[in-house]
Amino acid sequence: MKVLIIEDDDIYASALEIMIEDMGYQVAGIANNPTEALCLFRATSPDLVLMDIQLRGGGSGIDTARQMPSVPIIFVTAMQEDEVFEQAVQTDPFAYINKPVDRLALERSIRLAMHKYKNSLRSNDGSALHLKVGRQVQKVPIDYIYYLKVEKKQVIIALTDHQQVKVRMPLSKLTKLLPKQYFIQVHQSYTVNIRRVDKVTENYVQIGGEQIPISRRLKTPLIDALEKLKFKF
Repeated sequence: MKVLIIEDDDIYASALEIMIEDMGYQVAGIANNPTEALCLFRATSPDLVLMDIQLRGGGSGIDTARQMPSVPIIFVTAMQEDEVFEQAVQTDPFAYINKPVDRLALERSIRLAMHKYKNSLRSNDGSALHLKVGRQVQKVPIDYIYYLKVEKKQVIIALTDHQQVKVRMPLSKLTKLLPKQYFIQVHQSYTVNIRRVDKVTENYVQIGGEQIPISRRLKTPLIDALEKLKFKF
């Protein structure tokens, strides 16, 4: 799991980095101002963000958090004012921790944040995803999904009713939210719902009239999954 650290104090950022790596997580990067933070966020696609509230250059971690969709954020700050806390709450963070940070408290906050985040994206019965699209949350029935496609730093979810849902989330992260026995990545830019496959050739999969390319290294897992589904080639 990749964690992005946004902290204006270099010494404290290093301390957080040591704690994160000691927990077995990967540090995606460290930023101390909003511009650098957003650049790293887009470049690394972290799984979680640790966000200070006061950033360098007069920047605000709260305003920066509003520009980071589809990722759990934990505020780590020395600020204890009620007004600041209420402003932070408006960004729907997964935790708010006051400095100095206790390692065990941070580790448990991260684990709870990831657990809550994954559950928040699925319906109670696991039949749908709840995805942030713009400023709204949209329900996407899993059975209606044809395939996922990466296009211009976003993922397009193609549905059976010829509708599309566009989300800003890495393909790998979105694929992990779906039933792994049915959703198989066949190309660096595509994941398909094998229950919707109409035809398989040497070079592509056909779903709903669309021809989706197959990567050579990913073809074997696809064939294995289709055979378990008793697909007729």
